[in-house]
Amino acid sequence: MRTQKGNVFFLTLCCALLFVSMKAEAYGLLFYLFGAEAKICVTVVDADGKPVENALTLATYRQYNWGLVNNVERLADANGYAELVGRCDDLGASVHITKEGYYKTMERKAFVQIGGDIKVQGGKWQPYGAHRTYVLKEIRNPVPMVVFWPLNMRPPELCKEFGYDLEYGDYVKPYGDGEVADFFVKFEWDEDDKRKIKTMTMTFPNALDGAYICSYYEPSELKSPYRADEEAQYLKEFVFSKTREKDPKEGYWRIVSEEQLAEDRGLILRTRTKVDANGTLVSAHYSKIYGRFAIDGQSPETMGIVGGVTTYFNPVENDTNLECDGKSHRELRKGKRENKGKGSGESL
Repeated sequence: MRTQKGNVFFLTLCCALLFVSMKAEAYGLLFYLFGAEAKICVTVVDADGKPVENALTLATYRQYNWGLVNNVERLADANGYAELVGRCDDLGASVHITKEGYYKTMERKAFVQIGGDIKVQGGKWQPYGAHRTYVLKEIRNPVPMVVFWPLNMRPPELCKEFGYDLEYGDYVKPYGDGEVADFFVKFEWDEDDKRKIKTMTMTFPNALDGAYICSYYEPSELKSPYRADEEAQYLKEFVFSKTREKDPKEGYWRIVSEEQLAEDRGLILRTRTKVDANGTLVSAHYSKIYGRFAIDGQSPETMGIVGGVTTYFNPVENDTNLECDGKSHRELRKGKRENKGKGSGESL
């Protein structure tokens, strides 16, 4: 008669054997034991599309069944090209690209998980030799910026505009420590027995204030362009929303639509603008925002923007530079709030 410990051991052994047999049936026992060979072909270019020679490319291949890590390093040739061959199981690989004088670029999942057209054949992942092109951005002129992460924005009340100060990372007084409204936000909640709609509207106080949506390069430490575009069309209003509908059969609420920034998009802002008698721009401050503005909260009382958003404010008037030096710069901070999160992400 087995003891309780014996039963646990027997059950664990059965589960392990079942797992191995499933793996062996799908990909073969050798795959389960040793993984399969993967090949990633990398081309490294700079922000202008020119090859970056001698960039260090590193692929981290993992065999999670055994807890093994296989790091493969190669220097890119004169064409910015390198081949990274290693062994991994179905959870894929990550790629890191570095070179002195450049911001690091990293893709966490460079090799796709099992599914679709991805398969193992002849002991190799197919397609074998998948190609990736990575942009390695040169460090040009990083400057001090006021950075806050995360942006936590709960409205004091709904259906009312509140000013937000990027230099303080807070609402303007009396609802926070802020002094100058870089933009206004208004939160609204519309609900009936079938639908819930959460909305945040962002507007700007001055005539030439505004923002434009810009493509960001997510793998790089410097995701944004180097500078704000002075000729861009700075829009005066942005509306972010999330709509849920109640499933008539199951009874649960599901998201049916969202209006928010895509993963590779962000906002570049021009605020605190001043104009002359002819309405010509005299001065402004420029800033950028990473994050999707996903509206959180299960009730009107808990509604808001929580986490996932980073704000960067250039404190120098008329300086369009958005290349943050990645330092905390406590001397630039105002009010009570300190950046205690992960930092700017643009560390050198």
